[in-house]
Amino acid sequence: METYLECGKLLNELLAGARAVRITVPEYMPLSVEEIGVSQDGHRLVSLCQYGEQNGDLMRDCDLVFMVSDLPDGVAAEPVSFRNDYLRIVQDVYRYDEAGKRTQVVSSLKQELKEFAQAWLATLREQGFFARRRFERSCLRKLIDPFRGMKGSHHAPFPGQSHLESEDLLLVDARAVFFPAMTVPAWASRCPGYKT
Repeated sequence: METYLECGKLLNELLAGARAVRITVPEYMPLSVEEIGVSQDGHRLVSLCQYGEQNGDLMRDCDLVFMVSDLPDGVAAEPVSFRNDYLRIVQDVYRYDEAGKRTQVVSSLKQELKEFAQAWLATLREQGFFARRRFERSCLRKLIDPFRGMKGSHHAPFPGQSHLESEDLLLVDARAVFFPAMTVPAWASRCPGYKT
């Protein structure tokens, strides 16, 4: 369970309250993290995926889906599905019946995905994806802080929207307004403290 709590913590760090993010680090494939729906038994599903391209088509290399549960000790994220389009592999830990009830667990795959998730998340940290996500958010916040509370500012949540979701909308707006046609490394280089 401790591993799943750590995975949950790391996924929350990458998402930072958003429903979907794309994180780019030079020399590596971009990383996509997104909520993709709910499992048949009602748990939130989050995809951690890197895409490559083959003959003009996006290819998952790989896509690891986590089933997220809120527990008293924190958020647990259990890897439940693995997909690699290049190798034509699709694997699911759980099988469900027509009513959405779990009927089978592939325990060997469950253990393999747990170990793979630990290794991949450690690799993503070493490659700088976690640092990049923190940097992007802090840099954009510095850009938008002077505009908070201004007349016409729309950073307050819309009905049914959490504060964090509205915060991400404001960050997206700031990126589009201040740096309309620039890639992340180009716009980030204008932020205080950016080092090339």
